[in-house]
Amino acid sequence: MNTYTKAFKPTQPPRSLRSKGASSWVLQLVVNLAIMGALIFMAVNYRISYDEKAESLNREASRIKMKIHRLNLEIANLKIRKETLSSWENIGSKIKTYNLALRPADSDQVRHLALVSVKSDPQQIARRMEEAASQRLQVTKK
Repeated sequence: MNTYTKAFKPTQPPRSLRSKGASSWVLQLVVNLAIMGALIFMAVNYRISYDEKAESLNREASRIKMKIHRLNLEIANLKIRKETLSSWENIGSKIKTYNLALRPADSDQVRHLALVSVKSDPQQIARRMEEAASQRLQVTKK
């Protein structure tokens, strides 16, 4: 056989299944690690933003609690001031200071209000009203 007459086929290196499989395995590992890294990064970012929001809400809640406390103190102070200003000693001193012509009400100017139970019968209500009227008459006769 003549070596020169043979049809030469271009020689191709044999395909190695290992090298192709190894490169795809490494590529798959890198992709999986990248996905896991991205998920961990997102979880950490979410946790940080959640903690930041929770902390800002806690600060706002403490500010509001302090504001409520201050308003409650102001309300208590205003109630005390109202009571002192509406006391008879304060009103009497203002009457004397400004020489006001104010005097206590006459007995016929005062009307008494009696609260009656709803469950009472009409006869009891009438008796109570008569008693109240007679007491008023006794006070005015004096």
